[in-house]
Amino acid sequence: MSAATEPRKLALAKGVRYTCKRCGDCCRTLPVPLTPQDVARLDAHDWTATSLGLRGAVVHTAQAPRGVWGPHTARTPDGACVFLAEGNVCEVERTLGRDAKPLACRRYPFAYAPGSEGKLAFVGAEFTCSAVAANSGKPLASHRKLALELLEEGPALAAPSEPVPFDRGLSYPRSELERVLDLIAAELEDAGRPFVDRLLAVVRFVELFRRSSMSDLHASAPRTMLEGFAKGVREQVKRGVHRVPFRPPTFFERMLYRRLIARACRPTPPRQWSAGPVRRGVRGVGDGLAGLSYLAGTGWIQPVGAQQRLAIHQVRISAPPADVYAPVADGALTHYFVAHVSGRSLLRPGFPIAETLPALGLLVRQFPLILLFARAACLARGGAQVEGDDYAAAVRSVELAWGQTSWTRGLGGRRRRKLLSNVEPAFHHVAWSALRPQDLERAKAKADARKQAADQASK
Repeated sequence: MSAATEPRKLALAKGVRYTCKRCGDCCRTLPVPLTPQDVARLDAHDWTATSLGLRGAVVHTAQAPRGVWGPHTARTPDGACVFLAEGNVCEVERTLGRDAKPLACRRYPFAYAPGSEGKLAFVGAEFTCSAVAANSGKPLASHRKLALELLEEGPALAAPSEPVPFDRGLSYPRSELERVLDLIAAELEDAGRPFVDRLLAVVRFVELFRRSSMSDLHASAPRTMLEGFAKGVREQVKRGVHRVPFRPPTFFERMLYRRLIARACRPTPPRQWSAGPVRRGVRGVGDGLAGLSYLAGTGWIQPVGAQQRLAIHQVRISAPPADVYAPVADGALTHYFVAHVSGRSLLRPGFPIAETLPALGLLVRQFPLILLFARAACLARGGAQVEGDDYAAAVRSVELAWGQTSWTRGLGGRRRRKLLSNVEPAFHHVAWSALRPQDLERAKAKADARKQAADQASK
């Protein structure tokens, strides 16, 4: 078979494991959009005769979190899908069989992005899924056949936009930009070094690439230069030439990060997806008032699975610190970031930030957010140290808000785009998020000691 006629293949996100736990969390917290075939199948059945005794419409026009209107399954007063029965059983599956479930349900937690250069699509995973977040189950590769069948069953993915905007005034063909993301994913995968050092190398690489303003990545010379950038910053980080920036953020950067916290702490509740204009307006006012408290450094935080909400200042003062060099943190962070980059979540249809550079800036800022939520999860359960389950709860919490807000649009969008396009300040929030105030001085002393040791080793 010639290369021209060879079928395109799926490209799977790296390091992802998943086996459904039948926990029902996705049925309680996520919208279920319906295809026309789903609507016809559900409307053709008399659900009053089932164990749920459903009456009235089970389909309605709802607003999904990304602002897309269309038919969705109805929700119960507590926000769960109306078809979720006792024991986390799907009434559609029990009554009509698994293949009759809505396509969105059968696809979850797979997430698809258009491919290029022989790739049919990239297949990632939603970290809102408890199994994906805990990296529990079979490798994603074992689900390849199912992922392909579900991709072919649904409507075709939107044709990838060409070229893909990278930064203001700078765009690249998708295939060329994917090479940049491949270099980033390869750096993040290198488990022989701490995750913090790998992420720092990625940040320096992105900064070099941005400043180079390359107009063409297809020729061999720019490709060689890109690979040289990646190799050079890796070696410089190893030798201590580049160190994690340990300084406070600027005022505007601090305000942006507080807004990211507020969005992660206040995801849109399921009952709001079908709300009318009055309820949506009231919710908007509430979000605005609550946002003021987050901007002031206060507000409430409740990680996924926690039974109580906590004040952010309580988490910062009382929760055990999150050691970013601990193996449990290293593994969870590596898993999350490698999956997002290799699964091309930044290039999925409908992702609300069009330019890749500010989207990368948003992704890197998930790092301190995860640390803060992991500490909150640990405090909520009364733990003495942050453990793997706390990081799993943290990545699920931040994922609920990931890719749901058009940060670069609307009032203040231009300033936020500029802030997000600078990826380094993500590190400026790590100390505030990971450490108790009383531990900051000790952390600074340790950082100074590591710096002195690196200086001596380089002499």
